[in-house]
Amino acid sequence: MNKAIGIFGMGQSGKTTLAKEFSRQTWLTKRMRSLVLDINRETWGEHAMILTDDAEFERIVWNSRNLFVVVDEASTVIAADKDKTPLFTRIRHQAHSLCVVGHHGSNLTPQMREQIFVLCLFRVGQKSAELWAEHFAQDALLAAPSLGQYEFLRYELYGAPPQRMKLKL
Repeated sequence: MNKAIGIFGMGQSGKTTLAKEFSRQTWLTKRMRSLVLDINRETWGEHAMILTDDAEFERIVWNSRNLFVVVDEASTVIAADKDKTPLFTRIRHQAHSLCVVGHHGSNLTPQMREQIFVLCLFRVGQKSAELWAEHFAQDALLAAPSLGQYEFLRYELYGAPPQRMKLKL
């Protein structure tokens, strides 16, 4: 099963670094190439195709199969745009895995948030932590405002309680 991953937190907390690591690991373990919509044009590795054009990105998503699809900067790219909902609800039918990176869960509609299966929550404000804690029915996510730089809570839906983790840089 291709599980949608959501990575959320404040600026400079390590979100994109973690997404790059997921991309690299997916290439090493499953030989899945990454398709990345990254308006910042960062380097993701030779296994990744980086795009800044939303229309071209979506054309490739819907005309290919078996990719690790990353949307970086969800606050700008998705911004609760209901037209982006199929990226969350239908993408697995293309055998893709989805990873969304953003600052706040409110950048996604409730229907989009419902598709997130794995959450990596870096330091966020209290309201953002409350949104995720309510969504996943996990009060342990309320600890997110107290996390240090590069620390995050990892939670998998229907799994063990959230784990506190730290990026290894």
